Amino acid sequence: MKRIFILGILSLCLIIGVAFAASNGSDQVQAQNYTKDQKQPLEQLLLTLFNQKIDEAVANYYNDDSLYIQWVKDNVVEVDQSEKGHTLEYTHNGKKQQFGYVVKFTVRPQKDKILGTDTITFGVQPGAGVEPTIEMISYDHNDD
Repeated sequence: MKRIFILGILSLCLIIGVAFAASNGSDQVQAQNYTKDQKQPLEQLLLTLFNQKIDEAVANYYNDDSLYIQWVKDNVVEVDQSEKGHTLEYTHNGKKQQFGYVVKFTVRPQKDKILGTDTITFGVQPGAGVEPTIEMISYDHNDD
């Protein structure tokens, strides 16, 4: 299982490197506007790789592991990538952290009804070894 996850992350790094273009000379790379057909495979890969971490984050936030997660139809996944091995600085609640990638997922947890629209942000730091470090940076809840 770990090997599949590691291979997935490495594939993700390759896909992101090819799929994203540099912006205005900054160290940050933003997603281009891809058609739905071009974006869907990358989103599915990321959702598959992060599914367990997303489930855990939602269960911890609501203190309930029986919730169902509904994916937002558009812009489910947003990826920011550092350029040329630099680190991407991410600030949340005044705390600065640095990562190679920042991945945000937008979900709509529900039990009997939709509980809101939540954005879960993970930082991914490629490791010197085989396995990258993945850390949940923030969980932002918005009532609908």
